[in-house]
Amino acid sequence: MPKKLVLALLLVIVLTVVIGVLAVRSRPEPPDGAPAAEASAPAVPARTAPPAPPSPPRAATPLPRPAPARAAAAPFTPAEEAALMQKLRALAGTDPQQILRLAREANARDPDSPDAAERAWMVVKSLADLQRFSEAKDEAQTMVNRYPGTSWALDVQRHLLSNPL
Repeated sequence: MPKKLVLALLLVIVLTVVIGVLAVRSRPEPPDGAPAAEASAPAVPARTAPPAPPSPPRAATPLPRPAPARAAAAPFTPAEEAALMQKLRALAGTDPQQILRLAREANARDPDSPDAAERAWMVVKSLADLQRFSEAKDEAQTMVNRYPGTSWALDVQRHLLSNPL
């Protein structure tokens, strides 16, 4: 097979895996920890014994503590990052809200990756596209401080901070 075809197939497979993982992660969990199959099953009356008499009232019990925050995900693998960046670049100019969400999530997961400065630039650009100029300026300043000297930070400095909107 030609190299281009193999690379294209590999990219399609990686994108499919990434999208599948994102879909599974974004699926809401059923309430009270019930398994998903039980939560979606229709209610069928079951034959049971008559209810037991009510028990005497108990002393107030403390509310359960919220679950601890999930540990930060591991940094991206090179294939994951390449697929994500390709998706973000493909969305350019079409869906700033989705770019904003994906880029912020990715930079929260892996702020030190080689593509983090470009994703921060995408956040600033998306905020400007959404006409959220004050937020864009704040993100631009944060970006310039976090990724100084990168071409992405210099672009934001030149276009947004030197000539504010």
